[in-house]
Amino acid sequence: MSADKEMSVDEYGQGSLLAHDTPDDATAECIAAVGGIKAAALLLRPELEIEQGARWLRDCLNPRKRDKLDVRQYLVLWRSARERGCLAGVAYVNDYCDCAPPIPISPEDEEAELQREFIRAEEGMRALVDRMEQIAKRRALTRVPGRAA
Repeated sequence: MSADKEMSVDEYGQGSLLAHDTPDDATAECIAAVGGIKAAALLLRPELEIEQGARWLRDCLNPRKRDKLDVRQYLVLWRSARERGCLAGVAYVNDYCDCAPPIPISPEDEEAELQREFIRAEEGMRALVDRMEQIAKRRALTRVPGRAA
């Protein structure tokens, strides 16, 4: 954590050095990353007119208002921001839970790793088949004619 972060105290009296004071602060950074309040509202509530959606989202981020984002909406927004290089949402959760900063994995990296894992598994299966065949050959060689195995 950087030295320029200010100490904050949560509702449980726990002090921490969070980059953002609240999930809404982190979410505001994510909103900027996805193109602003209107773009974020369209992402989260496509059924609303743009201005109505923007008002709804502003209300959700206003602590004095009743409307709030639900967990799925946070995840959609944070994921969309991550696709644009902004990890503020996930970083907030990790900081709050005293976990390491997030490390993004590109889909290409993940696909390549899955391919390597598949090849390793395939090689392991081949080795098992070879061992089973060797055991079967040894068993066939050690059988005594006329005697049940």
